Amino acid sequence: MSWTELLELPSRFAGLGSGDVRIYGLSDEYGFADDLLFTLARSLSLRVLDAKGEKINFHTESWKEALEVTANAILGHTVYTAPLKPIASGTILHSRTEQFFQGKLAMMIGSSSLIGELRKHEKEVNWDFVTAPVDPAALEESGFAYVYDIYAIAADSPNKRAAWEFVKFMNGPEMAKAKSRSFRGDLPTRVDYMREVDGKSMEPFYMLRPQALHAYLWRGLDREFLSGFRTNFSNLVLKELKEMVENGKSAEEAAAAIEREGNALLEQAREARKAETAKTGMK
Repeated sequence: MSWTELLELPSRFAGLGSGDVRIYGLSDEYGFADDLLFTLARSLSLRVLDAKGEKINFHTESWKEALEVTANAILGHTVYTAPLKPIASGTILHSRTEQFFQGKLAMMIGSSSLIGELRKHEKEVNWDFVTAPVDPAALEESGFAYVYDIYAIAADSPNKRAAWEFVKFMNGPEMAKAKSRSFRGDLPTRVDYMREVDGKSMEPFYMLRPQALHAYLWRGLDREFLSGFRTNFSNLVLKELKEMVENGKSAEEAAAAIEREGNALLEQAREARKAETAKTGMK
């Protein structure tokens, strides 16, 4: 489903209950509004930076539409989000699974690791899962599929043959079979032994092709830099979403502000990194 189609489902729950017993149709795994926006953006192959990876490129029709969809979903109580206020660095994240098991949340968006939390929860609930939302222009691709824990061999390794045997074993059927017996959320690229978990088909995780690398949301920022910049940028996005939801600010104005102030934050973060690099003498 596209995001438009997906949001038609949780909209059926809008207005049910009130206060602590309000029922929501959908939430991101941790319930932060900026994460919801970025989740939507990933499914639409949007990127935060320009093609050169130099500047924030947020004042676009696609980002304005994403902001509008997110703000309207929050305003209409279609989705659950935490209060629209700044997030402190180091904030402990709490999954929305408790709301899900209490019947206060109909659907969640999360990774395969969420299955582990659902499995060990004491209360019995009839749950299942489907693919994450997709870009209508690329129905067979997913912006949420990626590969990690890749085994590689150093070119100058003195034990290439032994290393090759190890890589072969770690990626072979014996290891895949062993890992399938103690599923902890990681999904192997070999699917023969991971067709289902507790009677639930794993097919939705393998149905779609990963998007090309160029579609990566934060392309242009390495992981170390991103971890320091992301909190400040997320708080900027939350501030603008709050203005849209509570004060009627337009997506046009919000996108322009995020681009302008975001580039200022990006420049500050780069200058801070240069100063730290000079201080430590690293290249």
